[in-house]
Amino acid sequence: MNTTMYVNHADKTITITKAFNKRASIYGTDEFKMLHRAIQDTGYSVIVKTIQKKSYNGLSFKRMEAYIMTQPNSEANLKEFKAVQSVATAKGAKYPLTKKWFLQTFPEYKVNEVSANETEAILNTSTHNANIVKDVAA
Repeated sequence: MNTTMYVNHADKTITITKAFNKRASIYGTDEFKMLHRAIQDTGYSVIVKTIQKKSYNGLSFKRMEAYIMTQPNSEANLKEFKAVQSVATAKGAKYPLTKKWFLQTFPEYKVNEVSANETEAILNTSTHNANIVKDVAA
């Protein structure tokens, strides 16, 4: 039994995880008994904890590649990007593993502002790379 129930006396709530809630919904389980006892003893209301995941809608391979081309050392990063895609494909999880690598390698992508590092690379690259960025933005 993995107990994930928290009693907040200040707010008069009992917070449980989604997994705990699922187990507590089965009559007779330890979680069912524990939750009902907590409700009877306290009279508090129950809240199921939700985890908000950051979503990156529109983060396609093409957009990742275009962003890499705006970074310093873009040629080497692009080679690594292609290698990561190959390995991720072999593991059967091309998009999630590539996305994880991309967000870990370029944490500034998550920030909603343009850094000097990002603009410096564009100013120092050829017009070919700038055209790639324009194509993806359109």
